[in-house]
Amino acid sequence: MKIPVDTDIRTQAILFDMDGTLVDSTRAVEHVWNRWADRHALSSDMVLHTIHGMRITEMVKNIAPAGADIDRETAMLVAEERAQLEGISAIPGSVELLARLPSQS
Repeated sequence: MKIPVDTDIRTQAILFDMDGTLVDSTRAVEHVWNRWADRHALSSDMVLHTIHGMRITEMVKNIAPAGADIDRETAMLVAEERAQLEGISAIPGSVELLARLPSQS
């Protein structure tokens, strides 16, 4: 649905799901998972094909080698994804959208 530019929207708050709405982190996330696949001697193609659209814990449970510490692997991946800033880009128009929002009062 496309809303005309001059539309006045009145609300008390806006909640954004950032990834895919304001930013695209696909390259950054894939970089982290490629490193993880390498550490576990797994096919990067298989891992990348499997991970999208799932929670990290579920991804690790589904594809980690037998005997892997799921909680430890999940915590490491979360930390790596948070630290991996290279490869994150703004979705076109998101910066302009945020700039047009009124400041918090």
